[in-house]
Amino acid sequence: MLALSLILTIAAGVLSHVGVRLMQGVQRVLVFLVALACLGLAFSITILPGGYWSGVYALLSLYILVCSLTPWIALLWRRNRAG
Repeated sequence: MLALSLILTIAAGVLSHVGVRLMQGVQRVLVFLVALACLGLAFSITILPGGYWSGVYALLSLYILVCSLTPWIALLWRRNRAG
């Protein structure tokens, strides 16, 4: 279950980036709703040593890290593809 929680948290971070950068209007709202659903599901199924709240804090830290790194990864991806 830990791996699924991590995958859902990473997916939520990536979807948040995609929703902000690439979507508009209703699509943006739908992508954010899917991202929130992924994050909520990850919180609800997480089983980490130390109890529920330590797991939530760990997943929130991973979510913030992914949200911080995805713009830089996208920038490097575009630079490498351009030339």
